[in-house]
Amino acid sequence: MGVAAQLPDELGTELLDIARQAFTDGLRLTAAISAVLSIAVAIVASILLKDVPSQSETLGNDKADAGDKQGGMPAKAQPAHD
Repeated sequence: MGVAAQLPDELGTELLDIARQAFTDGLRLTAAISAVLSIAVAIVASILLKDVPSQSETLGNDKADAGDKQGGMPAKAQPAHD
């Protein structure tokens, strides 16, 4: 803006318009690239994490394994004694 102020009116105005347009174009390009990269990262993460069990599934399996290690059935599956 300082250089544009030193130029003749018409030339300074044209330089400012071109600079603003270049800034806006760069900002839009950066936003578009960021959006595409965010979508790509989300897709890759969902593919890589597809086979990883959720925490609740993992905790449920740990309880079942604990029952098997003690020589009995898990608490939910034990038959009732009379």
